[in-house]
Amino acid sequence: MHLVVPKSTVGVVTTIESNMNTHSDRATVVRVLRTSWRARSWIVSVALLGAALGTVVTVVSKRVYRAEAVVIPVSARQGDRLDALAGGVGQLAALAGINTQGDSSSRLGLATLKGKEFTASFIRDRGLMPVLFPSRWDGQMNRWKGSPPTLLQGVNLFDRGGIRKIIEDRHTGLVTVQIDWTDRIQAVDWLNSMVERVNLNLRNTTIAERRRSIQFLNAEADRTQSVAVKEAIYKLIETEMKDLAFAETQEEYALKFVDRPITPEPRDFIWPRRAFLVCLGAFAGALLGGIVYLGVENVRQARAQPA
Repeated sequence: MHLVVPKSTVGVVTTIESNMNTHSDRATVVRVLRTSWRARSWIVSVALLGAALGTVVTVVSKRVYRAEAVVIPVSARQGDRLDALAGGVGQLAALAGINTQGDSSSRLGLATLKGKEFTASFIRDRGLMPVLFPSRWDGQMNRWKGSPPTLLQGVNLFDRGGIRKIIEDRHTGLVTVQIDWTDRIQAVDWLNSMVERVNLNLRNTTIAERRRSIQFLNAEADRTQSVAVKEAIYKLIETEMKDLAFAETQEEYALKFVDRPITPEPRDFIWPRRAFLVCLGAFAGALLGGIVYLGVENVRQARAQPA
């Protein structure tokens, strides 16, 4: 024989269970609040200790400064060159080493600045490895303590370690370059030197390429008998001469400063952030103090109960 429980009875039981759970949750919350209120002195004390620890960290931490500049990639002229290629000497231009893929100089400057090869040469030529790894360098003996770090490790520290940041705005074309370092004057010097080095390297490369191209095109113009081909070659030579003149006269050949870096004042450090560390220490201390007090209170109550 099966007993049939009315649906109304099931609903009443469910409601009673729900109310019991609600009262239980409320009781738990009230108990935690009461315990926290009793522990207010302990929590405040540990929070103050955490704030003091944050202040100590602020005092003993090395100050980090930021040098920041805004640059814009410079675009070389390509219109005359493409017009000349339309005259039927595209293959000849390729043999002369002339770019036939449109303007790539603006992308080349930024890519060079981001490249590992450029960064490695900058670190090596400026002798920055002991500066980047001071704990592994013996300044008195002027040698490394143990095995020396590799140049690749220096490059990774420079980029992935947060020393250099390159932020590109694709809408405006502007590029923000940041150097975060403990020496504010050195940070500005590194930033200026890197941009100037990119410009100098690409400028010298362009000058050498244009001169070789002009020499080759002049030799081809002397050999050919076609008047149309001669005219097209002369147009290419004229374009190469313009690019050569542009490279020889423009110091900011690939990257042009829109906003040069300004040396930060001694008080303008970006790390440590005093207010942030103090608040973080106080919050962590209060949280830790509350957890410890609740744990101790639960253990005490458990021991007080009869076995």
